[in-house]
Amino acid sequence: MSNLSVPPAGTEPEERARRARQRRLDFTDRLAARLISLGGVLVVLSVIAIVIFVGAGALPLLKRGDAALESTTDVEAPRSALLSLTEDYRERVLVVGSDGHAHVLDLSAGSETGVPVDLIPGAGSATVAATDLDNRLIAIGDDQGRVHLQEFSWRVTYTEAGRQVEPDIRFARTVRLFEPPAPIKRLALSAHLDIGLRLVAQNTDGRVVAYAYDADWDEETTASLDIPTAAGAPADIVALALNDYGERLALGSRNGQMAIYDLADITAAEIIQVTRVSDTAVTCAGFLLGGVGRGFGFVGRVLLATLLCGPRLLAERLGKGEGAAWNG
Repeated sequence: MSNLSVPPAGTEPEERARRARQRRLDFTDRLAARLISLGGVLVVLSVIAIVIFVGAGALPLLKRGDAALESTTDVEAPRSALLSLTEDYRERVLVVGSDGHAHVLDLSAGSETGVPVDLIPGAGSATVAATDLDNRLIAIGDDQGRVHLQEFSWRVTYTEAGRQVEPDIRFARTVRLFEPPAPIKRLALSAHLDIGLRLVAQNTDGRVVAYAYDADWDEETTASLDIPTAAGAPADIVALALNDYGERLALGSRNGQMAIYDLADITAAEIIQVTRVSDTAVTCAGFLLGGVGRGFGFVGRVLLATLLCGPRLLAERLGKGEGAAWNG
């Protein structure tokens, strides 16, 4: 009799099946591990690409700005233009003239198109104009101490003739800022859903007035602003600007001083700081990225001042009142 045992029927096929399953599982595990590793590499590369993209976009902020003439178009524009707004395709320009009308210029034809729109109800001549950050609201100051607010947008339609662009201007309200009436010579405007409407105006006597219309559109407030002695007399104020939230005001004077105000409550306007930024007059002021700064501090609260004495940049920590100026 033989001592060799015979394996039970079906054992060898089951072993082959088990090994096949194991090979499939090993292959699946290796494939999953490689896919996970590849995903991790792609995530790292994506982060690096984002950093490079954001860095490339922010790099110009670290350099001096340059302006170059892109093109020149001869148009029959109003003799005294107070404000101009261009639509996205740069085919039409809205010009607010000293005649108190809005004129639309067709840059391709080099002439005015359409009928001028009257922006000043009743008697009065336009003396100054301003717009908010989004160019949705236009303010026109007149020689009677009033400011006329107009809602504005570009209306775009497409016809068989192609793209048609026309201004859509709607009268909002008239605000009297100066009594007795006096011509307004400088004007700043800010409009934001969280804050409401803010106006700051200066008349020909140098008096500066702030106006607020709250976010609920049910309460109006007007207050005169005191000019700090260091900035000179009211008539010495030659530049003013609001940030896009209307909570900060910058006044520039002939003696090179710049005053920063907190206008969160215009009835209790507070002078944060008065800083000498030049030996000559401050001719223009504006806030850079003021909306971002409301939530992120110094990043958005950078004040840009253009001075007669030459290009300079004033970085002002409005929250802490710290600042520095240097040649740009």
